[in-house]
Amino acid sequence: MREGRRHPNLVDLYASYLVADELWVLMEWMDGGSLTQIVTRRRMSEDQIATVTQQCLHGLAYLHSRGIIHRDIKSDSLLMRVEGRVKISDLGFCGHLTLEYPRRRSLLGTPYWFSPTVASRQPYGTEADIWSLGITVIEMVWFKGWSGLMG
Repeated sequence: MREGRRHPNLVDLYASYLVADELWVLMEWMDGGSLTQIVTRRRMSEDQIATVTQQCLHGLAYLHSRGIIHRDIKSDSLLMRVEGRVKISDLGFCGHLTLEYPRRRSLLGTPYWFSPTVASRQPYGTEADIWSLGITVIEMVWFKGWSGLMG
């Protein structure tokens, strides 16, 4: 992402620094927080869920069209702007697909969001990101129903 490729649904990365034994990343400020913070604190409408999903799909389509798979799509990796923009972050697990290596087998990501092919270490491609986004949609819907029961 440092190569100047910018997309409105991907968090901008400005610089990274190795400070002692820690990696510090300077990135765009996302004033709305993560999707996790939103779904655990308030009920989302169907229109909001659809908007988040659509913006994530735009970001994923951009990555996938360049042979990049994210491999860790989840509510913690989706950051929000107060005005409603959704951006994909946490690009550290991204993998490149090439003609020589059109599928991956690495067990990377967060287990609850793994697709069955990732979990079983079978070859996978961009469809693994779509599965993970589907689990994220379930989070938004589930928390919607759960929060409705609580209050």
